[in-house]
Amino acid sequence: MKQILMKNFGLKLISLLLAIISWIVIINIQDPVEKEKFTDIPVQIINEEMVQEKDKIPVTIEGDTVDVVVEGRRSILDNLSQTDFKAIADFSKMSFMDAVPIEISLPNYSEEEVSVIRGNDQVLKLILDDYVTKSFNFEIRMQGEAAEGYIAGDAIVSPNVIQISGAATVVSKVKEVVLDIVLKEEYSDFVAVASPKVYDMNGDLMDTSELELSVDKVTVNVPILHTKTVKLKVVPTGTLLENHEVIETLIAPETIMIAGGQADLAKISQIYRLEVDVTGLSGRIERNIAIEKVLQEKSPNVQVVGDVSAAVTIDIQPYETWNYAVPEDIIRFINVPDGCEVEIVSMKQSEVSITGPQSRLQEITIETLYPYINVENRSKETIHRIKLQLRLPSNAKQVGEVYVDVMIKNINQ
Repeated sequence: MKQILMKNFGLKLISLLLAIISWIVIINIQDPVEKEKFTDIPVQIINEEMVQEKDKIPVTIEGDTVDVVVEGRRSILDNLSQTDFKAIADFSKMSFMDAVPIEISLPNYSEEEVSVIRGNDQVLKLILDDYVTKSFNFEIRMQGEAAEGYIAGDAIVSPNVIQISGAATVVSKVKEVVLDIVLKEEYSDFVAVASPKVYDMNGDLMDTSELELSVDKVTVNVPILHTKTVKLKVVPTGTLLENHEVIETLIAPETIMIAGGQADLAKISQIYRLEVDVTGLSGRIERNIAIEKVLQEKSPNVQVVGDVSAAVTIDIQPYETWNYAVPEDIIRFINVPDGCEVEIVSMKQSEVSITGPQSRLQEITIETLYPYINVENRSKETIHRIKLQLRLPSNAKQVGEVYVDVMIKNINQ
């Protein structure tokens, strides 16, 4: 047997070496050793209590994720992911410069299979920040709609305040805490349970892993109210200056929607009067009226839908007196007997005086005044002194009276 094994031993040894070399070459061609980079691997902190002081908390300022480069065969690298890595920052090893070395490992692989060739020199840097607690009221954000003719009222939250604790630099970024409530065409009151959402000063949703919230679930009672649309009307009140008058009132918006219990809404008229005191005022007066404040003084259980402010304009002008010439040929006669005509015998006063606000007087012409004489029940062939009548617009009055002497005659005479 020994002779058989030793026979051509050199050739056999060379063949074995060639086979090993060939296997190595094939392996390196089909499954070569390569390098690959993995990014944003989260760092796990241990022994955090080692650096805590009274009313202080460690805050990471750099190094909460790491990038690594590993080396291994392609068949192994293809199966690697972030979850295969373990990046540990042991606070018990913190240096005097407040830096903690980060140790990277792959627990499921040996160093012969995969080795970390770059990344173990990274550190986690931190500061000791003040530990603070701040209270926030909840902001309710309604999504969806109640049933037609209904609206969600002011929600009642329990608890109504949340306390947020953590590092001062993190807590100071909190702007508001929101509770999202979804409406699904409800027509009656309902109760919802919501999780607080924390938003920063830019309106972005914050990661609360570094914060402590006093509650993680909140009960929200949502009343569902009836709605009603009412028209707004401006009502000037008080005592006007002598010889002054309100010419025009404007309001925007002209209608609003209000909400409340059905019985409370029934007590409110379809036209809601907004009183404005104009005592001693003149000219164009403009006011902004907080409608809900005015409404709730009389109807505390009714609210205005939306943040509505009414823009009110009241135009108050002094009276002036203008004279308008009255040509005889423009005077009309009414109730003239059949077969008769009316003749003006004399007209001692050829003008009429009208008093009113300037803006109204500017609109008036002798044609729009439509001067006329009513000869009803007047005898024929007799001179009658009859009052000249005018069709006056609102906010205008005639000063004095004008009389005209007329006679009724048969047309055939």
